Amino acid sequence: MAARYRDHRNKCHKHFKKYLTIALAKQNPYKHVSDQKQWDWLCDRFASEKFQRRSTLNTENRMKLPFTHRGLIELFKLMHWTSQNGWINQEAKASYEKMLELQKQPVPEGGQALKEAEICVQVLGSRSGYIKGLGHGPRPPSSSSKSTHKSHREIELENELKATRELLQSQETQIQHQQSQIA
Repeated sequence: MAARYRDHRNKCHKHFKKYLTIALAKQNPYKHVSDQKQWDWLCDRFASEKFQRRSTLNTENRMKLPFTHRGLIELFKLMHWTSQNGWINQEAKASYEKMLELQKQPVPEGGQALKEAEICVQVLGSRSGYIKGLGHGPRPPSSSSKSTHKSHREIELENELKATRELLQSQETQIQHQQSQIA
């Protein structure tokens, strides 16, 4: 519950930072804050000197952290492989190799490269809000992003359809030419 509230406040702060002045921010409340009084209080809090100091200090501290961000495929390896014991099982090793293979595949003409989350879902499978093998942190891509991504098969079918239409048109032209010679 606390994490949810923190995320909500964070989204409110991002919305607040879009505006140059406090007055402009107060006139444009965040869509999920229904009460103008609450939005005004948040704007005053975000603009306060104490909040600004704390925000600057937190930003500086975050920059000092030694952790470097890794992608989901590297996260999978970190969770399932150790330098002492190797892979926890052969299935994990096979899944990792399959993910690397999909990541290295060339992008078809007119298509897009698969995102790491989509590769993980394809190899590991998913449930609502959970990618198998990666815990509850990473979320599977939404169905709306899946619909915008064309699979290799769809691209092949579109190319085949285009070629068939061109063939049909050339045959119709030939038929018309032959009919004009007969008449």
